[in-house]
Amino acid sequence: MTYRSMLFVPVLEERFVAKAHTRGADAVILDLEDSIAPNAKARAREAVRGAAAEIAAKGVPTFVRVNHPGPLTDEDVAAAVGPHVTGLMVPKVESADQVRAVARAVEAAERSSGRSGPPTVLVPVVETPAGVLHAEAIARADGRVAALAFGSEDFAAAMEVQPTPETLAVPAQLVTMAAAAAGLAPLGLAGSIAEFRDVEAFAAVARHARSVGFLGSPCIHPAQVPVLNAAFAPSPAEVDWARRVVATYDAALAEGRGAASVDGRMIDVPVYERAKRVLARAGAGGQ
Repeated sequence: MTYRSMLFVPVLEERFVAKAHTRGADAVILDLEDSIAPNAKARAREAVRGAAAEIAAKGVPTFVRVNHPGPLTDEDVAAAVGPHVTGLMVPKVESADQVRAVARAVEAAERSSGRSGPPTVLVPVVETPAGVLHAEAIARADGRVAALAFGSEDFAAAMEVQPTPETLAVPAQLVTMAAAAAGLAPLGLAGSIAEFRDVEAFAAVARHARSVGFLGSPCIHPAQVPVLNAAFAPSPAEVDWARRVVATYDAALAEGRGAASVDGRMIDVPVYERAKRVLARAGAGGQ
């Protein structure tokens, strides 16, 4: 799952829902959690399937962020799962058991709704110290898990630190390693997601996130979408390098050689595999 940008949209803000498909994000996340007041949760659940159908009809993959594992989760899952929702984002996950409980609720909701086609995927969000320490188990908890996300703001709050690349680099990279080990897409930022007025500052955070292994990130404002799309897409120079590496190494293998060189640097299997992944991301187009 290689979404460079996933735009949060409050499900009860009809004008935001109506414009969501025009923002350029690779996917949209309809929010039932932080942006919805406690006394509006039931109304949000009633609105979520219609909003998902509206956005999905425009060809944009649509996710729903449910409330974190607890009393509201099953109600959210039952309301959200349907033919137009690609997956659920599950916040503040701290254990594999929580993921498996949500997966069981999703399975029941699919049967109840008569959903056919691909299964509803899950994106657990690790955003507490306990979640980070259990990230590998969370990533491997269930076959529905398609990506693992890092919640920088909540993690920083839990640690009583500012959400900067310096304070978040270690936990963020633990999450990216857990995701990579499980064959999942790592999503998030090692910095604040809240910065949308200073585009250059946000771009620096996004570039740093890519440098520690993230492949995309959720965002809260349309102005952040093109920044993420640029930061997480291979640059033309990277694509050119990757093409030359793959072509050169393929030629070397055809001649019975296990190594070659490009630009004065040796190419062996790890470099070749990295180049192929660059080309795969360049060709994915946010799918």
